[in-house]
Amino acid sequence: MELDSENDLGQIGIISKLSKWTSSPNNRLYRACQQLDDAWYADVVRKGRWMDIVSDYAGQEPFVVDGESLICRVLDDPLLALGKEEDPAFQLPHACHLLESFISNLKSRRAVFDIVFWEDNVYSIASRILAREILIKHVKTTGVRALFFRDLSDPAWLEYRSVQRPMFVMMSDGGSANNNFGVTSSFLRRLWIQQIHAGYMSVALMNGLEFRDFAIMTFILERQAPRFDSEVAGIFALNANFARQRLSHKSAAIAPPTSYDSSNLITDRPSFFVQMIRSTAFTDSVHLQLLYLFSAHLFLLDFLSIHERAQPPVIIRPDLISVISCSFLPIVYAVLRHLVQKTDLDVDIDGRLFLFLVQQAVEHPGTVSQMLGEEIRSATETAWSSAGFSLSQVNLHALETYNHVVHPPVPALDLTAQPRSLLPFSNPIFDEPMKDSNFLISNVEADTSKMVESMDTNTHDIPFEDSRHWHSTRLLVKKYPIDKRPTDPRAFKRWQRRQDVSVRNIRNLAENLTGGLKPIVIPIVGSGVHASSAKPATNHHANRTVVKKVDVLRAAASKARQDDVEVKGVRWWKDELKSMSAMGTWKDRRAHLISIKKSPTVAALTWLQVEVRLYELHVVLREWIDSYVATSCSHDEITVEIMRLVMDIRSINPTFLAHPCAGHILNDVLVSLGFDIYSQSIVLSPPDGASETSVTSTNASSKDTKKDSKKSKKSSNEKVKPKQSEKTDSPAQRELKFRFVQLLDPQGRPRYQFMLIHEHPVEWQLRLWGPYMDRSMDSKSDKRVAFVPDAWQRKALDAIDRPRESMLVVAPTSAGKTFISFYAMEKVLRESDNGIIIYIAPTKALVMQIAAEIYARFVKTLKDGTLWAIHTRDYRINDPAKCQILVTVPEILATLLLSPAHARTWTPRLKRIILDEIHTIGQQEGGRAWEQILLLAPCPIIGLSATIGSPDKFNKWLENVQHSHGCTHTFIQHNHRYSHLRKFLYLFPENLNGTFEGLQSYKPTNGLAFIHPMSLLSTGASKIPSDLALEARDTLTLYNALAGSVRQLEKNISSLSPANFFSDKKWFLAQRDIISYENSLKVVVVDKLLANQLNDLESPLHGLVDTLTDSRIVSQKDALNRFPTREQFLDNLIFLVSDLHASNNLPAILFTFDRSYCEIIGHTILSQLEEAEEQAKLGTSSNLSASQLQLQ
Repeated sequence: MELDSENDLGQIGIISKLSKWTSSPNNRLYRACQQLDDAWYADVVRKGRWMDIVSDYAGQEPFVVDGESLICRVLDDPLLALGKEEDPAFQLPHACHLLESFISNLKSRRAVFDIVFWEDNVYSIASRILAREILIKHVKTTGVRALFFRDLSDPAWLEYRSVQRPMFVMMSDGGSANNNFGVTSSFLRRLWIQQIHAGYMSVALMNGLEFRDFAIMTFILERQAPRFDSEVAGIFALNANFARQRLSHKSAAIAPPTSYDSSNLITDRPSFFVQMIRSTAFTDSVHLQLLYLFSAHLFLLDFLSIHERAQPPVIIRPDLISVISCSFLPIVYAVLRHLVQKTDLDVDIDGRLFLFLVQQAVEHPGTVSQMLGEEIRSATETAWSSAGFSLSQVNLHALETYNHVVHPPVPALDLTAQPRSLLPFSNPIFDEPMKDSNFLISNVEADTSKMVESMDTNTHDIPFEDSRHWHSTRLLVKKYPIDKRPTDPRAFKRWQRRQDVSVRNIRNLAENLTGGLKPIVIPIVGSGVHASSAKPATNHHANRTVVKKVDVLRAAASKARQDDVEVKGVRWWKDELKSMSAMGTWKDRRAHLISIKKSPTVAALTWLQVEVRLYELHVVLREWIDSYVATSCSHDEITVEIMRLVMDIRSINPTFLAHPCAGHILNDVLVSLGFDIYSQSIVLSPPDGASETSVTSTNASSKDTKKDSKKSKKSSNEKVKPKQSEKTDSPAQRELKFRFVQLLDPQGRPRYQFMLIHEHPVEWQLRLWGPYMDRSMDSKSDKRVAFVPDAWQRKALDAIDRPRESMLVVAPTSAGKTFISFYAMEKVLRESDNGIIIYIAPTKALVMQIAAEIYARFVKTLKDGTLWAIHTRDYRINDPAKCQILVTVPEILATLLLSPAHARTWTPRLKRIILDEIHTIGQQEGGRAWEQILLLAPCPIIGLSATIGSPDKFNKWLENVQHSHGCTHTFIQHNHRYSHLRKFLYLFPENLNGTFEGLQSYKPTNGLAFIHPMSLLSTGASKIPSDLALEARDTLTLYNALAGSVRQLEKNISSLSPANFFSDKKWFLAQRDIISYENSLKVVVVDKLLANQLNDLESPLHGLVDTLTDSRIVSQKDALNRFPTREQFLDNLIFLVSDLHASNNLPAILFTFDRSYCEIIGHTILSQLEEAEEQAKLGTSSNLSASQLQLQ
């Protein structure tokens, strides 16, 4: 349920309710807190997300712990009687322990934080003031920085925030209050959260926080400032002032007496105690006796250990407790508080020990001095006298009037450690190995002979079988095959229908994922046994090459088939050229070429693939030439398209052996576009048997004589040559079947000057060619896989080839981790027919995806079983016990590994376990199953992940686990993404009327503002994050920004200009070149900008950030920090999607953390599209179909 609309509609109602109860002081704050919850805070909490604030949210980003909330968390502990009203029996070490434990729990989970105290955020009652001061001083001894500010507008706080950039504030919201103090503090804390949200910071709730394993689980309240009008906000402000006055009144009630002297310098503990006794200024006898006992307990604490201070609860008459709590301790607290602020001495208080002395003085006043001992009594009396009091005033018998309470005796607490013993136990299996163990056996007399005899006679011969699930009565291993066909005809039809549906779904998904991928047919390993054991034939002519006649016939037949394919390919291509020559426009030809490239005929012939793309390149060039108009418009789009075709042709036939003239045509294209510095590198090597004369003549014959704008002339230029013979040409003699457009004049200069780029080729590549650069990283061909693996992938393949070697692979998404797992599967399939490899996926959707890819990639027909199987809690496809590749979820595999029934037959067959998304082991839900698999796996494992927070630490633990299993271990980490992620910020347009009228009449709002990665340094980073990567165009803009600040940099960076840095490159840039350039630019940023210039607003760093930041983001900086309402978000979402459509960036994935909100977004977009479609049908708008906008 959303409260935004309720706030807007109920604004007047809120005012009327507030005006009714603001005059009633008893319920005023309670109702104010309740109204604030209803109007704003309940909605904030409802949208809060429960998560691990370190692993899932902040990581290593700093945050702030509210010191007042931390102290209240300690003092509100239900097992701690410290600082509570009407309960003086507190013990300070317990509070210090709770404080240290909380801080230690944060630090042990790698949290980065400071503790901050704001003066305006103090909501302590009188009895907590001393405890607060002592704990604040104790915080400074924990090694965590403690900072103090006036309020959120304090310039020191603003400076700290601008430098450190804390991500959020961890604090308490007060919870559900059940007393006057709780109501007051809860109301003030909620208002404090409101101020933090108004300052554009989020809040992590301290109340309800849980430390689970290595996680810190709590609710994150994203900033959501309330939208109150001035009148409602004013009423809440009045109640806030009233709440602060109540706390101030309580604090003033226990101020030190007027006789308090704070001028004396306190240097040691005796002087501290003397000053405390002197400053209390008690005069009546009862208070003086209590003061003497309190002083004695302070001296006594120096002689007692922690164990000796453990005392049972003390029962004292209520009227004496009232005197102690209401009139004695408040004054002592106030004095101690001011003394604590003046000294660095540690102050320790033990309320239970003090009450014990009071009880002894009430019941046995004459024994107190003997109990204290001579040394403590002497020290107390000395301090008493030094404070100006007479020893004659000490008369503990004055407390005897309170000795009228009758209570049962409390036994003394035995502090000696009692030895622990075990119950008697005897079993033949355990007796022998444990006979030397020095266990203390209790003296419990029990007649176990009958019990042992009963066990021997009744159950000794009955074997125990763990054959069922621990949570149900279902069998772990079914007695019949899962895929057994029913004998009943009707049941058989239902069974067959389910099998067909399952297989059909897998097949459809496989086709969508892999397209026309040809599967790998793997023969049964047992099928080659007889052939391998057969006796080899004797070779009497070992030194002579024996050519069998059957081999000659096979080679001749293969050549004949290939020649036939060649002839048919030539004939088919000439027919296609003839049909395209008859088309009216170049656009029609390009559309026809799209379908031609998918033809099986083209796929079967490499030279035809090259020539089809050459013709496509020819069509694009001719269309550009014929449609060119002398304008200032950019030609970036068509230039990129031409270069993509050039690289496509070169990648199909890099040495141009299949089509020699292609190299010289591409050379002309590069020269005509202005890439002549790379033209000499287009042809890698001349084809064997082809002379330069033949190639040149071929190229010359393919040129037009001149440009002719008439359509008839264009058609004649592309007229297909007449068929001379059906004989195929050799690759060296192959000519184009059409005439390519002439791009150079006879002198070899570009004929069309408008085609030339207007910048250095390197800068053009950085600006436009980044998405199409070669992504390989030290790639080399490897016969083990069908693709060209990078260096890190070859290292992974080598690890798979080595027996009993586990591996952890950490690489970004889309880097190729899954292809490594496919090789592991293929290896297991080829080695044996009964070996099993298991693929673990964290979700059922990923299970189906992986199973579909396996279905499309491998084919192996087993005699008894299937190639693959799926096993989840919801469904099974094929028999998991009779397959070679099992795709499942971690919970299922953990159950299988723990099953004794599988331990004898199924578990020994495991060869490898692949754990995809292995970082899921850190999740609270399901993480234990992953850990069980790693600890119980009897075979090597392959861990795959892209998002391990601390890969080195996790790998060290995993390596130790694998070594204990007898496996070696390899760690492979690849840090570079295959495809970059661009960040954009959508700015809500202000000039829209809020009505979507359709895509035909839609004009883009240009609301998408690009976020340069280096502009994020404005957040106050002291170093560049290791995972901050730059695209090629980002490096160019970064260099230009640095070049603009060269005077302030005081460094010559001309060597980093793109032309100079890549001057030795003879071909187009690759991604590895961009990484090298990126690292060089980052060195300048780190050395000259981030070093001691973070806080200087005039430093080059801020100038660099301003240059890289989109001007629209800068102009709307304040508006960006205000979250839109739900109505604003949903109303403008259709325009965001339309902008994506206009920029050809659909399909898109829209997501949010709230699943129901995702459904609302989908329904909103659908309703807006349907409404626009209805309006279009009525003629009020252009024709629009909801299917025109694709959302995934």
